[in-house]
Amino acid sequence: MKVSLQARPNLLRRLLDDEQGVVQPALYVFFVTIIAIGVIAGLTAVRDSVVQEFGDLSLVLQNIDQSYTVNCTINGNVFSFGYMDDGPVLDPPSMEPAGIDICLTANPE
Repeated sequence: MKVSLQARPNLLRRLLDDEQGVVQPALYVFFVTIIAIGVIAGLTAVRDSVVQEFGDLSLVLQNIDQSYTVNCTINGNVFSFGYMDDGPVLDPPSMEPAGIDICLTANPE
C-alpha cells in the first residue's frame, strides 16, 4: 500500500489515535497474575499433601508389628517364647495430622 505525501500527516494522526491492542498487554498481565496466584495455591496444596503422606508413612513404619510367639512341645512339656511389640502409634485425638505442625513458637529476635 503506497501512501501519498499529502496523506502522511493524516496517517500519522490515525496511528497515534489508534487504540486497538492497548488492552492486550493489560489483559496479559491480568491473566499471568491470575495464573501465578493459582499456581502458588496449587503448589501449596501439593506441599501440604506430600507432608501429610510422609507423616502417614512414618506412622505406618512405626506400627510395623514384629511380634512373634513360638510354642514347642518337648517330652510333653510346652515351652513358649517370643517377642511382643508395643501397641500401635496413633495420631492423638484433636491434634493436627502427622507431619504437619501448625503451632510453631515464635523465635525471639
